[in-house]
Amino acid sequence: MKRGNGLPNGSIIIETNSINNEIIIPGYNILLLVGIGSISFLNFFVIFLCIFDFWNIVANYIALDLPRWLNWIGIVGIWTQDCWGGFVIGYNVNYTPAYKPMKKEYILATGGPYKLVRRPMYISKAFLVIFFFLATGILFTLIGILTWL
Repeated sequence: MKRGNGLPNGSIIIETNSINNEIIIPGYNILLLVGIGSISFLNFFVIFLCIFDFWNIVANYIALDLPRWLNWIGIVGIWTQDCWGGFVIGYNVNYTPAYKPMKKEYILATGGPYKLVRRPMYISKAFLVIFFFLATGILFTLIGILTWL
């Protein structure tokens, strides 16, 4: 291990002792990209419906009628969660999108959001479920939080 230069505070480079210099590409397919993109699209689509009050057309069938101030807490929470996710991805120089080859050396992040929690994106996604429920009132989203228990 050695300290990296030009890396965020607390970053440590862990050199791999690979015998061969093979390029590892994680499971990539077009459905993976569609799935990842659709999650972000659905977030912004539901926020759009809530802001412009089109949500009432669908809400009677699948959602609870929460007070408007709870909806706004959910919307602001989703935006905050998206900013946190961008900060985490920007801070972690080891981040590799699923469609690109993995890097040959691993950089252990021990500062920034990683100083608070080892897996900040997992915490972020758990809060996203709660904020999504507050923004929309859809009870089915709370089933997702059960997977964290």
